[in-house]
Amino acid sequence: MLAWIFFRANRQFLINRNAVGEVSHSLHRKLAVTFKFPFHKEVLVSKEKTTRFLHWLAEKI
Repeated sequence: MLAWIFFRANRQFLINRNAVGEVSHSLHRKLAVTFKFPFHKEVLVSKEKTTRFLHWLAEKI
C-alpha cells in the first residue's frame, strides 16, 4: 500500500507527515496538530476527518 506524505487537514493547510510533532484533542472532537518547528497558527482537523487522519499517521512509510 502506498503511504501518502501529505494530508489535507482543512481548507487552508496540507500537512506533511514528517512535520507532525504532536496531536491532541480540541473542542468538539476536533484534533489540534502541533509541529516539530515553530508555527504560530492553530491547525485543526475536523471531526469528520479525525479517523482518516489518525490512520494516515499510523501508516508505515
